Amino acid sequence: MVIAGADLLLPAIDSGGFFVKAILNERGMHFFPHTTEHRDTSLPGLSYKDKSQGNALAATIKPGRIDNRTHEDFSNERVQRIVQELPGVPDMSVLQESEIVYDGEPLHLSN
Repeated sequence: MVIAGADLLLPAIDSGGFFVKAILNERGMHFFPHTTEHRDTSLPGLSYKDKSQGNALAATIKPGRIDNRTHEDFSNERVQRIVQELPGVPDMSVLQESEIVYDGEPLHLSN
């Protein structure tokens, strides 16, 4: 999994109160400032577009919680598989204690 923008995420977490956005799928995760719209950023193989047109989830990250916006191509199980990989990716273990929410409902991840 390729991670882009971790240099933005880690200092934000260290500062305490934070709000960061991301797009993610099995190929990777891209973090960016909350002032940027999800649809306005992408990486090769990683793109969010309105109305489930892209191949990535839109997420918002704040202390203790990662909210993933609903996407027609992503089942709960698929989202679980993606987020369960994150703690094993360098620098992403900081997110492992976060509650993961998809489509407004908490996901219950197996360890």
